[in-house]
Amino acid sequence: MVFDASSHFRNCSGLIDVLHQGPLILPVLYAMLLRFQIPKFVVTSDVEKAFLQVRLHELDCEATLFLVRYYEKNPEEENLITYRFSRVTCLNVSPFLLGVTVHLHLRNEANGKRLEKELRDRFYVDNLILAAETPEEAVHKYRCAREIFAEIRMNLREFLSNDRVVNERLVRESRASTRYQKVVGILSERRNDKLSIRCNLPLTPHLTKRIVARLIASVYDPFEWLVPLLTQAKRFQQDLWKQRYGWDTPLPENLQKRWNTLCKNAHPVEATEQPRTQQFSSLLRRQLHRYVSMRVYLGGEQSTLVMAECKLPSIKSNPTITKMETNALAIALCLALSIFQVLNERIPHGMKNAYIFSDSQVALSWLASNSTATNFGMLVNNRLKEIRRIVEAFSSEGVQVYFKFVPTNQNPADASSSLGHGQRAQHTHRRHLEIVSTGSLGRTYYRRSNGEGEVTELLQPEPSPLDREEAEITQQNAELMENVAVDKAMMWRQIDGEIFDAHAETEEFDNLIDELESESKCNVNPGASVEAS
Repeated sequence: MVFDASSHFRNCSGLIDVLHQGPLILPVLYAMLLRFQIPKFVVTSDVEKAFLQVRLHELDCEATLFLVRYYEKNPEEENLITYRFSRVTCLNVSPFLLGVTVHLHLRNEANGKRLEKELRDRFYVDNLILAAETPEEAVHKYRCAREIFAEIRMNLREFLSNDRVVNERLVRESRASTRYQKVVGILSERRNDKLSIRCNLPLTPHLTKRIVARLIASVYDPFEWLVPLLTQAKRFQQDLWKQRYGWDTPLPENLQKRWNTLCKNAHPVEATEQPRTQQFSSLLRRQLHRYVSMRVYLGGEQSTLVMAECKLPSIKSNPTITKMETNALAIALCLALSIFQVLNERIPHGMKNAYIFSDSQVALSWLASNSTATNFGMLVNNRLKEIRRIVEAFSSEGVQVYFKFVPTNQNPADASSSLGHGQRAQHTHRRHLEIVSTGSLGRTYYRRSNGEGEVTELLQPEPSPLDREEAEITQQNAELMENVAVDKAMMWRQIDGEIFDAHAETEEFDNLIDELESESKCNVNPGASVEAS
C-alpha cells in the first residue's frame, strides 16, 4: 500500500503542504564524513526501526487518517474502514521529529553529559559514529551509547569497528555480521579500513534525456572523488539541453555512441577507494592546498586528496576562460575555508598555511591589483571581493593564505576534465611522493613512488621559516619582472586558441605595471606566487 502525502483535490492543499517541516538540526553531511576520517578507531551503528520509535501526540493523529478498502468488494460506505497513523515514517517532518527526540534526550540525560556533544554531532538520521584513540575508549563509548539509547527504547544495532580487538569485545547480538557497512551512504570496509564510492553508469539501449539525468543523479559522491568521470557526463547532459531534446525523445545514434563511450570509461573504476584515516592525526603541522579548479589536498610529507568540486559554466552565458578561472579561485577558497573550519579543532596544533594554486596568470594578476577602483566587470569584481573576504576570515584564525602559479600540465585539478580511459590510476593525485632533498630557498624536491626514479619539483612547498619564505617570494618576483614584457602599448595572451587582450593601452594596465616596477616586494606575484594577507 502506497500513501502519497502530496496528493490533493483541485485548488486544495495536500498534507505535505500544511505540515511544518521543522528547522534543520542534522549535522552537515560532508563535515560529519570528514570528521569520520580523523580518529584512529571508529565504531559505526544504526538505530533499529528508528522512525517507528517516535509516537505522535493523540491530537496530531487525527491529521493522519486514511481509508482501507477491501479490494474484492465494491467501494461502498460499509466497505470502508478508517485508520490513523500513530507514528510518522514517510513525511517531510520525520527526520526532524526523530532528531529532536534524540537531542532532547541527550540534553536531559545526566549520565551521558560527557558523550552528549559527540553523540549529537555524530548522529545523522539513524546512523551513529563513535570515535576513539584507543580500543578501550572505543569499547567504553560503545557501552555508554547503548545504555543511553536504551533508556528511550531505541536499540543500537549493527555495530562494526575498523579494529579486530574492538569487534571481539562487542556483544554478539549487537555486532554486524558483515565486514562491509554503509556510513551515511558511503561503503566502509572493515579489514582494509577504506571508504568506497561506486559509479555505475550502465549501457542503455534506448537513451533519452530523462534517463541520462537519472543515471547522473544516481551517483552518490559527497566528496566528489568521481569528478573526472561525472564532468564528461554533465557536459553531455548540457549538450542535450542546448539541442532542445524532449525528456522522452529517443536520442540519435551518434549521441548514443558518445554516451556508451563515457560509460565504458567509467567501468574500470566502478568503485573508487580511499584510505579512511587520511593520516590527519599523525601530523603536527598542517597545510591546506587547493588546486583550481577545484581540489583540496592536505599536505605534509604526503599529499592526500580530501575533497573536490567542479562547476560547469551556464549554457545561457558564454563567460571567458579568465572569468571562469577567477570564479574557480573564489569557489576554491570557499571550500578550503569550510574544510578548515571542520578539521582545525580536531587536528593537533591546527593549520598554519593555506596554498591556493592556479594556472591562470591573468586571474592572479587581477587579484594582484589590490585596487577597488579598477573595473574588471561585475562578475570579476564580485569574485575578487569574495576572495578577499575569505582571506580575511583565514587571517582572523591565524592562517596565512598564499596564492601560487602552477603550470597547466602539472595542475592535478585538470584531472576533472582531461583524464580518459586508463589514465586516472597513474595521475599525480593518486601517487604518493617521497622526499629526496631540500634545496635552496625552501624548495623541496620529491621522487614519485612509481618506481621510475623520476625527480620533480613539488608544487606544494614544505613549511619554512618566515625569512626564507620572504626570500623566495622576492626572488620569484624578480624572475617575474624579467619575463614580463613592460610594453605599455599592448599585452597579448594566447588562451585556448583565443587572443586575449589584457588591459591593452589602458590606464589600469599602466598603473599595474608601474606598481610592479616600483615595489621591490609586492604582495602578489601573478607569475610565480601570490601572498595574500
